Amino acid sequence: MNKILKGIIVVILAAVFISKISAQDIHLSQFDAAPLFYNPALAGKIEEQGIGRVILNYKSQWRTYNTFMLSYDQLFTGVNILGGKLGAGVMINGDFAGENSYGNTQLKIIPAYHKDFGNFWFSTGVDVILNYNSLSTKDIIFEGDITNTGSEYTLPTNKNFYVDLDWGFNIGTQIQKKYPINLGITLNRLLGNGGGFVEDTTNYRRFSVNANTIFDVATNVALKPSFIMQMQKEYREMNFGTFVRFNFENRSKTIKRAYLGAWYRWDDAIIAGIAFDLPGFSKNDLINIGISWDFTVSQYSDSRKWNKAMNNVGKDSFEFSLKYIFKKGIFNYTPGGIINEPVM
Repeated sequence: MNKILKGIIVVILAAVFISKISAQDIHLSQFDAAPLFYNPALAGKIEEQGIGRVILNYKSQWRTYNTFMLSYDQLFTGVNILGGKLGAGVMINGDFAGENSYGNTQLKIIPAYHKDFGNFWFSTGVDVILNYNSLSTKDIIFEGDITNTGSEYTLPTNKNFYVDLDWGFNIGTQIQKKYPINLGITLNRLLGNGGGFVEDTTNYRRFSVNANTIFDVATNVALKPSFIMQMQKEYREMNFGTFVRFNFENRSKTIKRAYLGAWYRWDDAIIAGIAFDLPGFSKNDLINIGISWDFTVSQYSDSRKWNKAMNNVGKDSFEFSLKYIFKKGIFNYTPGGIINEPVM
């Protein structure tokens, strides 16, 4: 009875803990390298005049919290809707906390609409989110449970599935036909469905604003400042900083452009980043590789108290992004149907 009581207590505490942390969604420091995650209106809005785009993101935070994202989006140039174009994307992402205790997996289906008005453009898009999360307690063992044949008691595994929606907008313009400025607004968790394991759990709605631009400061040198602010219940997060872009297109066959950058996440961390634009496997395609490090400067930078309880926690985080931009999409949509065409 004592073992069962301990097991029940652990499950209740874990469920309450997960329901609390689900109020804060996952985030990336390289937010410009995860456009579909932060704003569904950007599905099909592809840089470098691309038609298709594959993006892979990975984040390791404090070594015990890992996030993976994979997405594909495309602009369907053959579809004309009220003078605008259709964009669409699909994304799968997962984040895992603890050594193997908590997992959250999302599938996002993302239709978007884009319309140009000369030097002004407008986009809107929706995320249809299918979310599955689980809490595994099979590896939790109490001292009194250990016998010569192993553990005598196994705690149950909790699972939860729900559907939710995001809605995003993006507007942009060009100054002197040379300097593009983008501003986006996203309303997340419109249905407010929960991500915890207790009854009537609410996943609080999130509101975010993002902006970016690029402008030359010297020959072959440009600045790419970017900004994002997110609000979810009483939580606030603001990132701002810039890349410095160096253009090597006329001097190198292997590196088209290189980027060095720094950002500040308010009252939390300094972020350092480096990225490269490389030639793709097909003519005019582009590969972008980005790496960044978060250096915690808040009160959590002192990890000694964490290391006393768990030696592998650490205090900083690492991110990697890989982007492939196609000048020709994987799918060629015509009014008669969808035709698969070779990418190469």
